[in-house]
Amino acid sequence: MLASKAISRGDIAKLTAQIREKTIPRWTATVARRALAEVQGSKPVRYRQFVDGREGAPLDSVRVGGQIRFLFQRLGPVLEWIYEELVPRSPYGPERGEPHYRDVHWVFVDEKRTWPGAVTEIQVNEKVVFVNTRPYARRLEHGWSTQAPDGVYELVGLEATRRFPQALTEFGYLRPEEVPEEIPWRTRPYYAYPSLTVRARQ
Repeated sequence: MLASKAISRGDIAKLTAQIREKTIPRWTATVARRALAEVQGSKPVRYRQFVDGREGAPLDSVRVGGQIRFLFQRLGPVLEWIYEELVPRSPYGPERGEPHYRDVHWVFVDEKRTWPGAVTEIQVNEKVVFVNTRPYARRLEHGWSTQAPDGVYELVGLEATRRFPQALTEFGYLRPEEVPEEIPWRTRPYYAYPSLTVRARQ
């Protein structure tokens, strides 16, 4: 029977160093991948990845005692809320053969037209723009209609800012040439359309 070889202090130190420098970070990365898969489920969502404070660094590069963090940008509920507030607050006039104000709250994601229900997350560098392109839309922001004496877009933007701190919501006006797509009726260069720009806070 062969006698077992005694383990030296140097061997123990090497084994300990290997576990600390390679095995533990690998375990940490594996746990992070599993947690990410559970959050995403069957439909992957976009996110920002931070490893020891370094954005985009590989998971396996985590240090012993380090931290892996995923930042998800779930702004779909914010966008849906904004749209669902704009429509009922919109004045509604008599039918005159043209689209009503409440029917032309356009939504653009990085200059591509879409609708709120189609947007569940947006990247930090993307922006969502709500804009109404009726010629009298700006006048409505200044009390032109008794149905909306305090305006529409600016009020919705202020309330969205209070309700959703994870989103940066800004009220403003767009000139006709600033609207991402050509609108289907005549415009004049002095028109200004009320808009809300929504971005994920960094």
